Order: sequence, then C-alpha cells, then structure tokens
Amino acid sequence: MTENNFPYASKLRTDIGHTLAKFRAFRADQHQKANQRIAQLNSENEKYQNEASSSLSNFRTALNSELNRSIQQEKASYQDALQQQVSDNAELFAKTAGELRILAIQAAPGALGIGPGEFTEDIAQNFERTEGPGSLIRIGNAQHSSGAAPAIVPFLGTSNISIYGDSAEARRDMAEEILTRVLASVNPHALQVTVFDPDMKGILGQFGALKNHAKVPKNILTSPGSNRAFEERLEEIRYEAARLVDLRRGKNADSFLDLWEESRTKPTVHVVVVDNTPEVLDDRTIKFISQIAKPENGVHFVVLESGGTTINFGPSNVILDRSNQRGTITWHNNNGAYTVSTDDSFTLGTASNIVDAIAKFANADAGPEPISADNLRPADGTLWAANSAQGLEAVIGQKEDGSPLTVDFRSANPARPFALVGGQTGSGKSILLLSLIYSLAAKYSPNELEMYLVDFKEGLEFQRFIGNDGKNWLPHAKVVALEGNPVFGLSVLEDLYQQFQNRSRVFKRVGASSYDEYRAKGHHDFPRLLVVMDEFQVMFAGSSTVAEEATNLLSRIVREARAYGIHIVLSTQTLSGIDGLQRKADSIFSQVPIRISMKNTVNESKTILGDRNTEPTLLKHRGAVIVNQETGEDPANNVRGTVTFAEKEAVKRLQTELWELGKNQYSMQRPYVFRGTDPAYWPVQVVDSYQGRREVLVGASLDVKSTPITHHFESNTSQSLMVVGNKNTTTQNILAGAIRSAAEMGYYQSLYCVGDSWLSDTAHQYGFTGDIQTIAHLDAAQWLATKSEDLPERSLIIIEDAQRINQLDRVFSKNEGNLEINSSEMLDVDSGLDALDALAHSFDGAANTLDDSSNSQATGKQRLIELVEKGSSEGKDLIIHIQSTHAITNILGYSSEAVGGTVAVNLRTNDLSALFHERVEASEGAPRLQYSRPGVTDQVVTAIPYGSINLEES
Repeated sequence: MTENNFPYASKLRTDIGHTLAKFRAFRADQHQKANQRIAQLNSENEKYQNEASSSLSNFRTALNSELNRSIQQEKASYQDALQQQVSDNAELFAKTAGELRILAIQAAPGALGIGPGEFTEDIAQNFERTEGPGSLIRIGNAQHSSGAAPAIVPFLGTSNISIYGDSAEARRDMAEEILTRVLASVNPHALQVTVFDPDMKGILGQFGALKNHAKVPKNILTSPGSNRAFEERLEEIRYEAARLVDLRRGKNADSFLDLWEESRTKPTVHVVVVDNTPEVLDDRTIKFISQIAKPENGVHFVVLESGGTTINFGPSNVILDRSNQRGTITWHNNNGAYTVSTDDSFTLGTASNIVDAIAKFANADAGPEPISADNLRPADGTLWAANSAQGLEAVIGQKEDGSPLTVDFRSANPARPFALVGGQTGSGKSILLLSLIYSLAAKYSPNELEMYLVDFKEGLEFQRFIGNDGKNWLPHAKVVALEGNPVFGLSVLEDLYQQFQNRSRVFKRVGASSYDEYRAKGHHDFPRLLVVMDEFQVMFAGSSTVAEEATNLLSRIVREARAYGIHIVLSTQTLSGIDGLQRKADSIFSQVPIRISMKNTVNESKTILGDRNTEPTLLKHRGAVIVNQETGEDPANNVRGTVTFAEKEAVKRLQTELWELGKNQYSMQRPYVFRGTDPAYWPVQVVDSYQGRREVLVGASLDVKSTPITHHFESNTSQSLMVVGNKNTTTQNILAGAIRSAAEMGYYQSLYCVGDSWLSDTAHQYGFTGDIQTIAHLDAAQWLATKSEDLPERSLIIIEDAQRINQLDRVFSKNEGNLEINSSEMLDVDSGLDALDALAHSFDGAANTLDDSSNSQATGKQRLIELVEKGSSEGKDLIIHIQSTHAITNILGYSSEAVGGTVAVNLRTNDLSALFHERVEASEGAPRLQYSRPGVTDQVVTAIPYGSINLEES
C-alpha cells in the first residue's frame, strides 16, 4: 500500500517516531535516578554494618561465659544419673533375660531360635508343625554381665536380609547360619532354596548333597550357573508367587504363613541367596529382584553385599553387619543399630544330620516314584507316526496298576471333544497339561494336529513352547498366549467359531457330517485343532461385555463344533464365584464329557466331576489324578493314576528333537506369541504388500491373527489422524510407527516433524528417502501460519504434543521479521517499561506492514484447522498428538469433529465416551490403544501399538 493510496500512512509513521523518541528519553532519565538512589543506600548500609559488628562481639563474650558455667553444672548432674542408670539397667536385664528367652522360643520355634549346640539328630519333628514355621530367626545372643538372651530378627513372611561384612568368609558364614536354621525348620515339600554364587565362594556348599539326593524333593536346593539361568529361575519364582497372591487375597491373609494350617498342600517358601558381586547383576535383574522380593508371598532374599549395586528392599529390610569387631554382629533397622554377640559355629555334623532328616521325612511322605518323561514318547519310539483321523490319544501317566493312563479326544464313536481339568495350587495341574501337550505333540505330526495354547495367568509354563533364539519352538503351536487377557481370549473363541463355520461349509460340500467322515472320504486338508486354556475362568470374571460375549460364544462352540475336529481343554484352579459363567455353566459343561481332577476341595471336586463325585479330596500326593471320561458324575467311572513328570530338561530335549524333525519336513512358521505387556511385532511381510499406499499403521488387533490396523488418508476432506493421550512410550511408538510406515511404503515425498528432534531422528533411522524438516514447538505457530499452505503434495505432517505450541491465535504475516521485538534494546530493570517498549516496537512493525497490501496474514490455529479439515484434499496429510481431551477444543475448536480418525491412549472411561461420543470402556492391560474412524470402523477397536524397533529384527 503506497502513501497515495493511504494518505495517513506517512503521518502515522512520523507520529510513532516522535512518540518512541520521547519514551526512550524518559526511560534513560528514570535509570539515572535509580542508580543514584542505589549508591546512597549502599553507603548507609556500610555504616550500619560496622556498628552492628561491634555490638555482636560484646554479646558473644557474655554468652560464652554463661554457657561454660551451665555446662559444668549439667555435667556433674549427668554423671550421677548415668551411674544410677547403669545399676538400674543391670537389674532390669537380669530380670527380663529369662522372659526374653521364653518369648524367643515362641516367636522363633524349633531350629529357628535354638542355639547351635541344641541341634539334635531328630530334626525332622520340626517339619510336621501344623502351624508353620515362625516369622523370626536367631542371629546371635545379647550378652550381659547379668545374663544372656537370644537375638532374633524378622524374616519368614516379613523381611529380606542384606548381609555386610569385612570379608567374604564373614558374609558367607552368616548366610549359612541363616539357611541352616531354615532348612531344619520348614517342611521340605514346601521349601525351595536358590543360591546364586557367581564367584564360587561355596555358599551353602555343605548342603550340596541335597541337589542329587535320590530321596529329597526336587528343587529344594538349586544353584544356577549363569546369569541367564538365574533370571529364568527368578521368572519361575515370580510365577509361583503370583499364584499364591491370588490364594492369599482370596483368604484375606496378610502373609502366606496365615494359610499354613488350613492348607493341605503347604504354600511354597522361597529363599534366594545372592552373592551380589560387582558387575554381575545388571540393573534390569536388580529391579526384577526388588519387584518379586515379597516375603508375604513366600519370596525371601538373603543378599551378601559384596560390592555390587546395592539391592533396595525397602524399609522392612533387615541389615546385618559383621564388619565390626570379631564375634559381634550389628542389626540395623528404622529404630537404630543393635550390636549382639554371634553364636558359636554349628558343628561339622549339623549339615549332614539335616540332609538325612530331610531325606527321611520326604521319603516317608513322597508317594509313588515320579514317572519318567520318557513315557511321553510313543511306545514304539517313533515320532509323528500316528493318524488322527479317528481321534487323539494322549498318554498322560500311569494307572495304579502300572498300565498307561490315557485321555481320548474324539469327534464321534463316542463323542469326546472337550475336557475340563481342575486342581488346587500345588496339586500338579500344570504338569498334567504339559504331559498332555507333549504326549500328543510326540505322537502326531503338525499335519495331523495344531494347537492354540493360552494361559490366562502368568504364562510361565507355556513360555517353553515359543522356543528361543528364533528356533526350537513347538512345531504344532500356532498361537501361544503368555499373558491372560479376556479380550484376547474372546478373540481365540471367535477364531475357533470361524474355523468351525469354515469346516462346516467344506464338509457339507463333500457330504460329510463329521470330521471322521470327512477324513474317511480321503480329505486331509484340516488337521485336528486342540485348544488348551489354563485358568480359563479369568475370561468370564465380572459382568463385562467381554465376559458375556465369551460365555455365549463358548456355549455355541461346545454345542455346534463338537463333530468338526476341534477340541478344547478348559483348566482351572477354581470355578467358584465366576458370575459371568454361572448363567450358562450347566449348558456348557453338559457338553464336556472328559473330566480330570487333581487333589481338590469338596466344592471344587463337585464342580469339576459331579455332585456325587468328591474322590479328589482323598488324593494325597502331588501328581495324583482322577480321570473320568463319562461326564464325571458317577464315581464308578473314575480312573486313578499318577501324572507323568514332565521334567524340564527332558521335555526341552524332546521339543528340540520335534523342531529339528519339523524343520526338515515342513515349512514351519513360528507361533504367534501374545504377550500383552509387549508392543506388537512390526508386520514386515504385510508392509511389503502395502507399497505405495497412502496410509500409516496404527497398531495390531488384539486377536490371534494380530491383524494390522491402518489409517487411510484418501484424497478427500477430513482425513487427518488425532492421537490423544499423555506423552509416553505408547504415544511415541504410535508416531514412530507412522514415520516407519511413511518410510517403508514409499508414498510420501516430504515429512514435516513438529516437535522434538527424535521425530526426524526416527525418520532417518528408518530410511525415509524424501525431504525431512524439523520445526521446533517455539517456531511451530509461525510455521503453520506462513509456510504450511505452500507445502508440496504427498506431504506428511506429524505434530507431537500440540499443547506445547504457543501463540497459535497470534496473527502472523509473511513480513514477519518486522513484527519481532528487538530484544537487544530491551532493558531488564523494570518489566513495566519493557512491556511499553515492546508495545512501541509492535506499533513500529505495524506501521511498516501498512506499506505492503500484498502481505497476507493468518494465525497458526487457522492453518492448523484448515489442515485438519481439508489438508488431505490438498495432498497434505496430518497426524496431530494432543495430551488430553480437555485441550482438544482449545487447539482445534469445533473442527475437532472433522478429524478423520482418532487414537486414544490410556484414557479413562469418561474421557473415552466424550471423545468417541458413545459409551466406551477403558481397555485392560498395557500397552493398548483404542482407534475409531467414523464411517469406516463400526466400533472402537482395541489394539496393541507397534514397538518403535522390532525386537525380532534387531
């Protein structure tokens, strides 16, 4: 705009210039006056300080004199009182020492509290205590001239112990004293001691005979030889403790010791001894130890602190220190430090006496000899020689007469398609399931049998089926779920029902009414399918929509799919209180003829077998089992036996052998592994088929197929994608997945990353070949207002944490440099003057803009809304991340309704319902996302985000 076109422009510029000159002169005068006043104040302050210093010196002299006189008086009085206190303490100790000894015997009964010289050969009597071991343990004795009393500290059920000392021998001796007492006190069937001794100091070496003793329970003493073996052992302990947590909470018990009297199968006591030497345990293992070290759940750690990274067990940890003078030990706790005398050493024969006592007790209560895992192999030794056309037969153990104990799955003649398995904690139910799976896997090839293996608890037992290092998985396994999730469980049932419907259509075309008939006609394209669901009741807990759908679907499957070669094993500890299942329990279980029960309570025995069949309550030993293949109601059909012991190393060798056999005969695919706490694997093969597509991967569906969920950007309005949720690993993985999609599908030629530099770093990492630009949050509003309109087609814009973009509502122009405040001229004494100065500059810049009528103006918010509403129609696709639902309107206004698709991460039910405009339940588990695209997806889809790096590829 010229002055001829706008005659007031020249005058306005002149007036503003005069105003600025007056203002700056006024400001300079104010600064001069301020500096003069400051100099005057400094002079007066120096005078006052000199006067105060003289007065303070006189006061200190008088005060010191008075203090010295008071101290002398107090000292004389204190010495008199101290002598009287010493006399009183001696009398008090002599009086209470006997009482303390009595209390110690009650609190630390048996070998936990007696002196070393009191150990006798008849130690086994300690193992039979119905009330369980005590919670305190002796570490020495409190000596005094007037008497002595046992020194006891908390341990079993309450604390972990950290041992310090000035030598390896001192720490080792203390650990061995503690473990000697534990081994002599706890029922050997309920005790498992793990010793990790990386520097081979021989910790607990005196009890080495326990490892290979023929009559001693397995795992009472194990010594992992490597970090990896130790981590695997910790994982096993975590799994066992998790099962005890459920039992303890169900009984409202504060500690596992509270369950001891009423439990026929005693809760397992885990004691883990760790020599924590430098650079042996990494941070991940130390964190894992801290997480599982829960004495109330039966997991106790005794750590010899030898210079490694200290393991923090929290305020209840017992710290014992033998670093002081010889013959003493100091116990540190929240109340202070207490030094006591150590006990005399145990005699050389103490350890051997304990080993003999354990063997004697265990042998008297051991039950039948374990059945070798070799029984899981076919009788003729030939793997995969059997035909499944007429059914499946699994040898799971031996009957009481020594003959094979079998379970038969049949589609007809007679129909036995499904099984229900029950057993209380410690009864051997997991061993039974392993025996069933391995027996079938050894007998039938993957062409004859496929398996879905789902554990709704912790998944430790089933983890072995996925193999390691990309090999040695179970060839029959198509799906292995290592973490219970009701939504995933429902997807398994949905997949089964789809497979049944598919088989039904195919069977009808060839005139077959059952799997047996289909195979008899020469068809062999469908293997039998075995689904094993351990702790399946978790899927039906509560009254959720998932529980209701799962109940209805399972009911249909057991009624309709029984003749189609689909077999289901439902395994549980308890069915009591499963509200979601009760409505159709009778109709479901009436279709399940095979009933198997380990040792169980009366009520659970009636549920698994029948109201008249409570024989499982009479089973005495771990591994004892009752099989009833005639619906379980009539005890006359019970077959008693013992389950094959699926010893870990033996079945590991068998699985490796099966994998090698399958590798040579089949084109095997690794099973789909569902571990709900992990991100999904990047679908490399799927992405290869998506070349050139204008879309990004959002996540993987929560089902057995792990179907990729994608967001399409079509040449239309309102196609943007909004991600809502706190800035965390999940939201970052979603944005990283979008960047990886852009890099690998090859559609986009330009990528604009608004946010932190990790976005562009990720683009380079995944090999994005187009132009990459990074725009910081500080510059984002101006960039949106002045640059985003001119972006080329086939551009992808990703904005992370849009809440961090300031000045979205500010007007920007293409002559934006004149609008900037010149900070070099700003003075920092008076913020009010600074504000006026800034205002003056903005007027100056505003006057300059009057000279150019072609300089277009916009706000960052306006351009952002335009990108949301019609960016895709211009070839500019937008993904925007906003941290909370409350900020959406502030950033996008009512245009948030124009967003093409929405991803929600970790939002509460109320926020989800407001975001999606319908009642949506918050997803269970993590990491999770929920995705909706109106008009494309009929409902909100729950999915697992992809990891930013594929673990299997790295």
